[in-house]
Amino acid sequence: MHGFTDVDRQSNPDSWVGVLDRLTQEPFYQAYQQRVRELLQPVPGRRYVDVGAGTGASAATLKDDHGASVATVDSSLTMAAATRARGVTQCTVADAHHLPFLDNSFDGAWADRTLQHLADPQAAIKELIRV
Repeated sequence: MHGFTDVDRQSNPDSWVGVLDRLTQEPFYQAYQQRVRELLQPVPGRRYVDVGAGTGASAATLKDDHGASVATVDSSLTMAAATRARGVTQCTVADAHHLPFLDNSFDGAWADRTLQHLADPQAAIKELIRV
């Protein structure tokens, strides 16, 4: 099993938070995160969701830099705690195949480095489009 497949069942789940924190320092990561924000075209006050949010670093940046309302979804309690520690309080622990939101709940959504960890990526994409 890959560590990100089920973070909470790893012998040291908090170490995966450190892995993602180190990754955020990489120039390639920073560049493509900037590109994601450009594609989202965030507007202050609008609602966005980050599916497979990990530590919530991207969601926190969108919230802080653009004044947007950001919710996150991740299947890991460890990652949800890390997200809340970054000031993103609308954090849900859920499966990306079954997002717990009504249709058209958000103005934009993204799933960064998430689909490769899912059993049925196409179903998750349909869920992402729905919300």
